Amino acid sequence: MKLFVRKSKNSAMKPGQAGVGLMDVIMIIIIVSMLTSIGLKVIPPYLEHRTMDKILSALTEDPSAPAYSKYELRELIARRFDLNQLGAFDIGNNIEVESSSRGTSIALSYEVRESLAANIDIVMTFGDDYFISN
Repeated sequence: MKLFVRKSKNSAMKPGQAGVGLMDVIMIIIIVSMLTSIGLKVIPPYLEHRTMDKILSALTEDPSAPAYSKYELRELIARRFDLNQLGAFDIGNNIEVESSSRGTSIALSYEVRESLAANIDIVMTFGDDYFISN
């Protein structure tokens, strides 16, 4: 049994759309712009925290560190932060130095709030503990 298909005058099929449409390009540009904006807000605080971590880790490995008092440790940390362009960091509120019979512990705890758009903020919380044994 044969099926009969009616052929139209234009029996050649028209080619479909090839490529990306204007709306697709606009959506891609918007998405890439948003991701770039978020990245530009989020990456610098993580790089700064990495620098702080390196400074404080190096301090725990310093053989002369156990001899420092709490005040001297704070001053040393402040100088090293200034040297690495972290001078705007509030050491007094964000770094706790406590001495005990076993050694000195340093607690780094802070948050960074970046405005993304209008009333939308990104909050990043950082916290690390370091120990200098006697």
